[in-house]
Amino acid sequence: MNDIAEQRPLFFEGEYLSASDLAQLVIYLRDQSSRHLVGAHTWGIVAGLQLLEQPVGNGTVDMFLLPGYAIDGYGRPIVVVNPVRLSIDRFNGQPSGPVQVWLRYDEAQTNATRPGFQVCCNGGDAYSRVAESYDYEVGFKSLANQQAGISVGGETVDDARTAQQVFNNAGQIVCDASIPYQDLPLADDTKSYWLIPVGEVGWKAGTPGQFVSLTDSGDPTGAKVIHSRRVRRYAGVVAENVYAADGLIRLRRRTTDVVGDEKAIDNACTAAELTGSAYDNAFSNCADGPIANEMVWVEGKVRLTEDTRLLHPGRFELRDQAGTDYFDTGDGQVSVPLFMQREDRLLAGKGYADLQVVIGKAATNTNDYHNRLLIQAASDAEQPTPCQSVQFKTLAPLFTVQDDAKVGIGTDAPDQLLDIEAAGSAFIHLQNTADNKNVYIGAGSHGGVVGSSAGDLRFRTGGDPTVEGSDPTKDPQTHLSISTGGQVGIGTFNPDGGNVLTVEGAGHVSALFRTADQKHEGTLAVNGSGTWLVADSTDDSVVLSTGADTTVGTVWVKPSGNVGIGTATPAHRLGIEDPANAKISLLKSGGPRMVLGSDASGTSIGSTTNHDLALVTNGTNKVMVKTDGKVGIGTDAPANMLDVRGEIRLGAFGQFFAPGGYKNHAVIAGTVPLGALFPVAGPGWFAVKLGLGRYQVQFTPIFAGPAFVTVTLLAGGPVAIPMVSGQDGAGFNLDMWNVGGLDAGFMFIAMAER
Repeated sequence: MNDIAEQRPLFFEGEYLSASDLAQLVIYLRDQSSRHLVGAHTWGIVAGLQLLEQPVGNGTVDMFLLPGYAIDGYGRPIVVVNPVRLSIDRFNGQPSGPVQVWLRYDEAQTNATRPGFQVCCNGGDAYSRVAESYDYEVGFKSLANQQAGISVGGETVDDARTAQQVFNNAGQIVCDASIPYQDLPLADDTKSYWLIPVGEVGWKAGTPGQFVSLTDSGDPTGAKVIHSRRVRRYAGVVAENVYAADGLIRLRRRTTDVVGDEKAIDNACTAAELTGSAYDNAFSNCADGPIANEMVWVEGKVRLTEDTRLLHPGRFELRDQAGTDYFDTGDGQVSVPLFMQREDRLLAGKGYADLQVVIGKAATNTNDYHNRLLIQAASDAEQPTPCQSVQFKTLAPLFTVQDDAKVGIGTDAPDQLLDIEAAGSAFIHLQNTADNKNVYIGAGSHGGVVGSSAGDLRFRTGGDPTVEGSDPTKDPQTHLSISTGGQVGIGTFNPDGGNVLTVEGAGHVSALFRTADQKHEGTLAVNGSGTWLVADSTDDSVVLSTGADTTVGTVWVKPSGNVGIGTATPAHRLGIEDPANAKISLLKSGGPRMVLGSDASGTSIGSTTNHDLALVTNGTNKVMVKTDGKVGIGTDAPANMLDVRGEIRLGAFGQFFAPGGYKNHAVIAGTVPLGALFPVAGPGWFAVKLGLGRYQVQFTPIFAGPAFVTVTLLAGGPVAIPMVSGQDGAGFNLDMWNVGGLDAGFMFIAMAER
């Protein structure tokens, strides 16, 4: 036997109808209506029922519940037909702050007598009515005090949200708590209460207490007002299918704000309808007649808490306000295609699933116009005005794709196929995380940079530069490498650690250097025969330069074979010039140094270290200059300042022989003319006059022993006999023996050991 949900009265002709028959009809209609109200809908406020503050002065307000309509969880309609002033008495005992207000169904039975000329004794003119009404409650309410629970299949359910778990412990929770298959309360069951939250009011406790505005100085941000809105419960719709009556479903606000006369109201409401010409582009005249271009219009912001799926071949379009489907609008403008879509296709036998982002192509006749895909960083948000979207003062460019295939990172106006910009250093970092190898390409504060922080840096050409073998030394595409130590290798993976540049090749290895006009060029080359620098231009020199200005030559190798150091015009096979000091230095590491040079004082050859200097021919020392200044000719161990082993020849033709002796004698000679002004001096001596015809000659420096002295008088003087006395290593005395002791000029020769 089927369960009986409701009993519908069935009438027939001539039937005697009792009050119970008519009451059953009312019950049937009431229950059917209730099941519809909580079946196709959910309980809550349908319209109106706002809480309104009316200032009365001194910071206090009167509170009113405005007319409206609601449905409770038992499907009972609640209608407030007139504004209701909330009573302070209901709030006494509540703490200061926001206090919640609830609305509930209420009813009462009334009896009366119909008006008439007379009243029958059996009471037939009396009648009874049920007055359906409402009441409100205030304060915090637990779930048990918000609803009396429901009955399902004869089982009591304290929390209506758990109705599906009555006969199935794994049943789901029904969050809206609207259960159309419940056992509905009887018509006169006033104990079945269901509270509907309509908001909160501001309350200040006292004796008596008073209402205050929720937007007082204690809540400048309006958080209390927003919370009051959040606790209100509105009715909803329960359905799986929503059918568009004429191909269009609009999700829109029911109300709109307007200030003005009736015409302003008309304009505000008309603008929200489809009657204006602004909606012409929203419809297309198809074979079956006009139809909306989209089935669902959401005329406001949308929040999604789960995935959004757009099935192929649908696409997500971002149109301009005109929505012109990318056709010419007639005013010289073209609606730009901006959309995303999925595209599944086969290319060369391979399957691809593409996410396509389309930004359209800018008009070809406008050079300064581009369509762009921008990814930006938002900052400096402006404080939005109430009910407005947040705006940002700064949208810094992060990533840009332009319709001319130019890509920008850090810029929204790329001028190259890839343009990366940053206020500081701008680098691209490519890294092989498996082997910890990487490369940086970018611009730093000192210039452009290509570098690696781990591993060598290699430059490849030819073949596939991405193909690598297991052996890093077998990489035929690498032609230039830079090691982690900074050494550069050309044609080699292992540049020599002791050199900055290593060039390696099979057989002949050379490097060509030349000017852009190709008037000057040179080659650095090496092969099995050696290494050389070559000036390919036959009339030019090979020039080596040093110093900060490398355009100034230091060494020249002339086409004649002459080499110049410090001079571009060497007159000999090797020419060295310097404005101050031109020297050649030959050094044995840690040993003697020989220097051949020329400076302002003259030319020199010798040793700048404490070592002897030898002049050598045919592998044999011929002249030896010792560190103590002694010079040996024919001997490596001179005993005197000049030690000659062999004859000494003098004269223009070598016709004279230098005399020799067994002792080291030195000779000093001088002339003292008649009438000389004393003292008189010469090389190694000076003379003073002691008196008439008397003189003294002193040696500088003195001899080691007494000197042999001979004196000869000069011609033209008086006849006299020179008498030498007192001669020793320091000098001698001279007296003129003649009549009258006259003065005379003389010459002398002194010889003694040194």
